[in-house]
Amino acid sequence: MPKVTLTQDPDYKVIFPGESVVFSCHINNSYGWEYIWLKDMNSLPHTDKRLSISPRDSSDQGSYECQAKRGTGHPFYTDKSRTVNIKVEENKPQPLMTQQPDVEKVYIGEPVSFKCEIKDSAGWEYVWFKDGKELPLNTNVLDIPHASLSDSGTYECKGIRNKTKYDSKNSHRRQVLISGIPNPEVKKRMPWSDVFPTENVILSCEMNSSSDWTYTWYKDGQEVHTGLGVSFDSNKATLFISSAAATSRGEYKCTGHLINRSVSTGSSSGFNLEVYDEMPKVTLTQDPDYKVIFPGESVVFSCHINNSYGWEYIWLKDMNSLPHTDKRLSISPRDSSDQGSYECQAKRGTDHPFYTDKSRTVNIKVEENKPQPLMTQQPDVEKVYIGEPVSFKCEIKDSAGWEYVWFKDGKELPLNTNVLDIPHASLSDSGTYECKGIRNKTKYDSKNSHRRQVLISEIPSPKVENITQWLHVFPTESLRLSCEMDGSSDWMFSWHKDGQEVHAGQDVSFDKDATVLSINSASASHRGRYSCSGKHKQRTVSSNVSSGIQLDVYDTKPRVQLSQSPEHTLMHTEDSVTFLCHINISTGWEFLWFKDDRPLTVPGNNLTLSSMSVKNTGLYKCQTRRGTSLIFSSDPSPTIYLTVEERPKAKVILLTGWSQVFSTDSLQLSCRLQNSQERWNYTWYRDGQKLENPPSPTYRVTPQDDPEQSQYSCQGIRNGTLSYSRISDRFWTKNLLLKRRLLLSIAGCIVFGICMICIGSIVLRMCRKKAQEDYKPEEADLFLRMDALKDSDDGPPLLVQYVTESALNSLSKEEGENGTVISESPLPPVQEEPATTTESPEAMQNNNSGLISFKQ
Repeated sequence: MPKVTLTQDPDYKVIFPGESVVFSCHINNSYGWEYIWLKDMNSLPHTDKRLSISPRDSSDQGSYECQAKRGTGHPFYTDKSRTVNIKVEENKPQPLMTQQPDVEKVYIGEPVSFKCEIKDSAGWEYVWFKDGKELPLNTNVLDIPHASLSDSGTYECKGIRNKTKYDSKNSHRRQVLISGIPNPEVKKRMPWSDVFPTENVILSCEMNSSSDWTYTWYKDGQEVHTGLGVSFDSNKATLFISSAAATSRGEYKCTGHLINRSVSTGSSSGFNLEVYDEMPKVTLTQDPDYKVIFPGESVVFSCHINNSYGWEYIWLKDMNSLPHTDKRLSISPRDSSDQGSYECQAKRGTDHPFYTDKSRTVNIKVEENKPQPLMTQQPDVEKVYIGEPVSFKCEIKDSAGWEYVWFKDGKELPLNTNVLDIPHASLSDSGTYECKGIRNKTKYDSKNSHRRQVLISEIPSPKVENITQWLHVFPTESLRLSCEMDGSSDWMFSWHKDGQEVHAGQDVSFDKDATVLSINSASASHRGRYSCSGKHKQRTVSSNVSSGIQLDVYDTKPRVQLSQSPEHTLMHTEDSVTFLCHINISTGWEFLWFKDDRPLTVPGNNLTLSSMSVKNTGLYKCQTRRGTSLIFSSDPSPTIYLTVEERPKAKVILLTGWSQVFSTDSLQLSCRLQNSQERWNYTWYRDGQKLENPPSPTYRVTPQDDPEQSQYSCQGIRNGTLSYSRISDRFWTKNLLLKRRLLLSIAGCIVFGICMICIGSIVLRMCRKKAQEDYKPEEADLFLRMDALKDSDDGPPLLVQYVTESALNSLSKEEGENGTVISESPLPPVQEEPATTTESPEAMQNNNSGLISFKQ
């Protein structure tokens, strides 16, 4: 389709009365066109290619468009053109003149521009006027890049349409004043220029001008920004440092800048801010500087700050404020209510006051009682030795500022210090000492101290003593020497041998204070004269060297001798023997005894074996030793072997036979030694008492000599090593003869009874035999005849058998009054002195004897 183009000349959207507008409708393709004009969609009675309008009022405004056609019967219509809206303003426009910056006062050098503008219409050119005179400028903007004083004046403008030359009204006038840029000034808002860490700082940048300025701050040429304790007010006219630090120190300047304008002032003059490295130090002094005050004294406190000024003082007692702001505080305590801890603090400033740290705390104690000094002595002893330094110290504790007065035996000494020194004590320094205190500033005096009695005496002499009790020692033996002075443990000692100091070594040692010198293994090198000297442990007192003690060390160990008494290698039971252990060198020995290398618990150097037994057989030796903690032992002695055999025992034998019962009233006793080939004499005992008869191997007991019929024993004696035997067992003769006769009487009765039984039996047999011959065969003899019985070899005679087996059997088991029993064995043969005949057992049997011996 052909494109229809609608153009406007001039192309103003707003038309004022008196102006004309021409619309043109164009089709670039083909020809024969007829044009149709439309206003507000209504056709206008105009078909030409151009349409000219000269509006008179607003009825001519509206929307214009065009369209083309060609042909008649069936005309061809193009599309409509674009719509062009035309607004008709009936009133003459007045331009709006604006100023940038929109201020009456413009500063020299500041750019200023004016803009002349007629809104809602276009195509205007502008004419500028200053103080009524047209300026050679037709743009809508009047620029003054750098204002000067000559640019001051009244500005206005008007518009002229560039195509229609239609002019507008003049704009409103604008008065512009060009002035010089003011200089800023930095001012401090606090009275002082030096501040302390954490103190507030307020600086202001001021100019004699309006509040349209904003400011920039510089410290030492570097711009200051918000942060790290630095802040500003809204236009940065005031700089706040909330907590000053060393980094805040420097020269501060500021510059001003008009808000939304490119006007900047020059830099202000500098303000030098001084920030101390440390917080101000508050010094609290006290005069006099006594920690303890007594009633009647006065104390003045002073609070000092050496830096800066403007301070106000705060006083505190026990953390509570006192109603006092002066630099000095004076107190005169009356009692303990005035004691406490005092401190001060300073502040300066009002809105945001700065407080210093508190001063040190000064504690004041009020003592209501008058003090008494403590006098001490060094050394703290009642006895001081001549030449020894001694000093006294007078001190009143828990308070200070005292001068002291000294007294000896009640007289004042010319001394006012708290120490009384006596460098070298002498006997004249003995006496009673005391002191008192006087305060150096207030002259307040104390009580007198307790008195001290001092005695000056001579230094004691040491003494060497031998602990081990002997001064003659052997190689490897231990030895201990002691050094003592007055029995006191306050001394330590040094030792000397032959004038040379003795030191601890391999074999020599000392106890804690060298009171004891110990030689663990003596040798020839330790031989010499030992002495010692003492030195007080806590005091500068030394004694003289003691007198010496000589120590001798043998070259070899001692030899031990062992001897025996009697000197028999064979001994018998009940013998006694004594061993003697002998060492002839030195003293203090302890003797050790051994049997078969086993120790015996025998004290002393003698070992006596009394009433020996076979168990005493063995190998004997001895050894010596001495010492307690360190024991020295000699070599063992040579050994002695001792043999102990059983001593032979005597035996009493009854020699009187049973056949002699009716012929004698005495008993013959004999003493024999068993298993002995030696020749012996014999001693007889009656009831344990030795008889005075000459030694004899036999002894006769008669009723006349022994009416009580006692107990008899015997013992063998001889010359030689084996000089006596053991005493025999006791033989009891009590009623022995009577018993024998009674036994024989009983035996006779028994024999007679047996004979009567035999005769009765024979008679009875003979009487019965005749009556029985008719019906019984002949029987054997019931009883043996006496001659047959005598000739029989089947056993002993009936009497002997009876007495032995029946009568005597019971008697043999009866005990005598003292325990003597009758033996069941036949009596031994009786012997005469020196040779005695003995009946054989066969002869005794032939004599119908059944005698037995009686033996205890």
